[in-house]
Amino acid sequence: MAFAQSTYIAINNVPISIAGSGLIQALSTLNPNGTGFNVTSATETQGVGTPAVATAQNNAQVGLLFGDAGTSPISIGLNGSVLAAQFANTTASATAADSNATAQATNGFALSGNTNGGGFVGSGPIGGGIIYLGNNGTVAGDNTPGQLAIGGSSAINVFVDNGVRSTATTTTGNALANADPGNAYGIYDTSIKVGGVAGQANLVNVQLDGVTNASASTTTGNATARAGLDDFARNQYAGILHSGFVGPAANSGGLEPLVLSFGAGNTTIRSEVGVPASPGAALVQIGATANTVSGAANATAQADLLGGIYQNGVADFGGPPTSASGLQILIGQVGTVSGKAHGETNATAGSVNGDADALATVDETVGIGDEGVLRGFANPVLNAGSAIKIGQDGNIAAGGAVTSNATASSVTTGGADVTATTDNTFVIGLALGGINGPAGTGPGVSIGGNGSFTLYADNTQNANASATNTSNADPLASAGFQDQTFGAYLTNIVVGQNVNVFQTTGQLDVDATAAAVNGIATASSGVQSNTAGLKDSSLTVGLNANNAYVPAFPPADPYTTAFNPGPISAFTQSEISSSATVTGVTGDAATATSGAGSSSIAIDNSPISVGLNGRVDAADLSQLGATASSNSGAASARVGNSTGANQYYLSSGVYNSDITIGTGSLTPGAGKIASGVTGTSFVNAGASATSNGTDPFLPGPPITGDNADAEVKLLSTGISLGVDPNNFFGNQDGINPPDASVVNNIKIGLEGDVSGVSQTVGSSSASSNAGNAGATASLLGAGIDLEGRSTILIGSKGDISGQAILGSFTAPGTPYGVSATASSGDASAGLLVGLAGIDGNGAATTQLTAGSNTGDVFGAAAGLGRTTATSLTGDATATTNGLGLAGITDSNVTAGLVTTNNLVSGDAFGRFSTTATANNGNANAVGDIDAFGLSGGGAAGNKITVNGNVSGTAFLENIVTANSTSGTATATATSNVIGIDNYSINLIGSGIVNASAGGITQSIVNN
Repeated sequence: MAFAQSTYIAINNVPISIAGSGLIQALSTLNPNGTGFNVTSATETQGVGTPAVATAQNNAQVGLLFGDAGTSPISIGLNGSVLAAQFANTTASATAADSNATAQATNGFALSGNTNGGGFVGSGPIGGGIIYLGNNGTVAGDNTPGQLAIGGSSAINVFVDNGVRSTATTTTGNALANADPGNAYGIYDTSIKVGGVAGQANLVNVQLDGVTNASASTTTGNATARAGLDDFARNQYAGILHSGFVGPAANSGGLEPLVLSFGAGNTTIRSEVGVPASPGAALVQIGATANTVSGAANATAQADLLGGIYQNGVADFGGPPTSASGLQILIGQVGTVSGKAHGETNATAGSVNGDADALATVDETVGIGDEGVLRGFANPVLNAGSAIKIGQDGNIAAGGAVTSNATASSVTTGGADVTATTDNTFVIGLALGGINGPAGTGPGVSIGGNGSFTLYADNTQNANASATNTSNADPLASAGFQDQTFGAYLTNIVVGQNVNVFQTTGQLDVDATAAAVNGIATASSGVQSNTAGLKDSSLTVGLNANNAYVPAFPPADPYTTAFNPGPISAFTQSEISSSATVTGVTGDAATATSGAGSSSIAIDNSPISVGLNGRVDAADLSQLGATASSNSGAASARVGNSTGANQYYLSSGVYNSDITIGTGSLTPGAGKIASGVTGTSFVNAGASATSNGTDPFLPGPPITGDNADAEVKLLSTGISLGVDPNNFFGNQDGINPPDASVVNNIKIGLEGDVSGVSQTVGSSSASSNAGNAGATASLLGAGIDLEGRSTILIGSKGDISGQAILGSFTAPGTPYGVSATASSGDASAGLLVGLAGIDGNGAATTQLTAGSNTGDVFGAAAGLGRTTATSLTGDATATTNGLGLAGITDSNVTAGLVTTNNLVSGDAFGRFSTTATANNGNANAVGDIDAFGLSGGGAAGNKITVNGNVSGTAFLENIVTANSTSGTATATATSNVIGIDNYSINLIGSGIVNASAGGITQSIVNN
């Protein structure tokens, strides 16, 4: 056996006190000038028949280590600099022939073995730049993190880069490679107190990188490669971290928070984990590769945490767990705080004749955050909690970005399980819950002067499982289950003066692919996952947020126009796709599911208040796809819903969020932008299922046959207010009434516009050879959706507009298509449509008030739809129905009252075709859809009050066709087209009421 063990510590428990100015250098590096990597290496190569075992263990690798019951403080009296660096490579390599090969490489200082026996939550190994090891709250009176104190200005630089690699190779035998990076921290459990000097700079700069890799290869035997672990408080990469503790009940009065305090000067705190100098691959990478010919291959690449600035873990005081004491950044004057974490996990497992399993995950990827916030724990102790406080002007940058890839493949003549799984549970830019004070919990971020914010969360996953065999292997690919991806989460933000720019983005890009020859292929992606720019948070701005600013985000999008936001902007982009294919002639089912029960919302349950002038822009762009194809079995492709469930995918710009602009201006002057609120939702959703199997449909139970089913279910809204969170479709789903206790309002004191836009494009299609084919799409869209007692109010001057669009109106126009085609079975296609430009709840409490002086209200719904069912030997049924189209519905409207020629306008336009064709069976086509320009709700109707004009126009083309060669053909077309309905209109001056209703309602039977 080859065994290598090492310890590299530059400064180990040495009290340092410098009365004047000074420099402390602690370099755990190969060269004394701070360059080069320390090496711990074990290599073993054995001959035929002898096992090979290689173990490389780096017990401790630290630049500056102090603690030991607080006996080694660090202080510099005047101006001071600290440079701590820790670079290490730990490698293990085992090579055998006709026997087992085992390679293990581990890194870090084992906390469970510290001199005080402290009970650290998750006692994994640890290493890094500046590390404090005290009693961690296990001894009365020792509840305080270590402290590094500098009296004057400061410059603290920490650099950490750890590589851990293991390789196991054999021919006949098992190959096992473990690479355990332990925990790597830049600054750990160390408070920093800097007095500072006015006009001078203070700097804390942490850069942490690392590569962990495990590779196992054998010819006959099992290959197992494990890189990292997703274990509580183990395998963490964090720039600045405050640990969680286990403390006795006697210490419930509390563990002290970690505090970074800077009195005077211009302070920059920058903590970056895995962030490249220029756009490119992350510098924290975890990879595992396992390959075998005859045997099972298992590859796991995982991490518990990638964190820029982070409060870790929970405290247990003999009762329910609570959050740990907190991490607090206190800057007296001007400050910049940047915390970013980027990482990548890659797992590849390949077997020729056996199972293959690949898993790549990261539990938490957080720019700046507190785990207690993510997990929903609370700490009632006074002064506990995590926050950033900046006395004057401040800049906040917080971002998390992670990519996880898993590939599993098997080439075998026997059955095999092939599984590829990726899952990144939390990807968060900013999550700080605030500090407990006598009067309650304070904000998570507070800036006394002007503020700038760049917040982002980017969650990318690819899972690929393939079985290229001629037997019955069943590949399963899963990417993203119950993942939360938020730019800002559960963080209240307060800016005393102006916001220069506030950008927050959440981006989810997940793809799952399963490919089988003669088995079952199952792929799912983005299921029960939520994406948001601003989630369960708040933003309060004392003065203005109206800079005419064109930010550098988001990237150009391939399927719609770019989002051009203003000074307060939230953006979400979700690309969710799944593909399942079975290509063999004796195969089985293919099932693909995307976005079932998921949401993507730019501003979600997050009130925003601007004292004077401001602009808020929110947009979601979602692209959803599911494709299932089986050459010899059933095929099912679903978007927004899963088999046997009743779920929708939700896309929204502004959702259940109060927005208040104190004054507002539409003519703000040079360098400024007009006040207002915009919410946009654009969704491209498609499902495609194809079955070429030969088994006919049998009704069962259970239902059998090589059937093809495609389904799309989604709700798209530009702005939704007052929606019951337990029933987020409000009254649009026709199942549950809205909850009147949920109230959200948009209010602009003087001048500004409010606009909401929803658009959905795509298709749902199913095709079968022997079984039935069924394709459905349930599509609900609203430009502005008001439920409960929610209102939109503009005090003096401004317009309110809402648009809901289905299909593309770019010439020549592309309808949303639903099609089902069956060669031998029945074909059924159904399109359910509900579109409203502006939708209220029908009660007097739903009120739209445009500028009481000058203002217009516009609502428009426009839809293009095509529903087609075709069967060669069975029955064909095609249906188009639903809630119909309405320009403005169920809302009381007040437009401009002082100036003349104000306008309230509701327009509905639709073109829908429904066709059923059966060569040797019955054909039934039904088109039942309505269009209203202005449609009041309730028995008493609604009211319109305006000094000017009212217009309600509706046009609907409803063409229904049934074709049958030898069966019965039935076509039913039903339309209600009304310009103005159930409204009372009050023109307080001279004006025109204009209404029109037109269209074509036609049924055609060819028999």
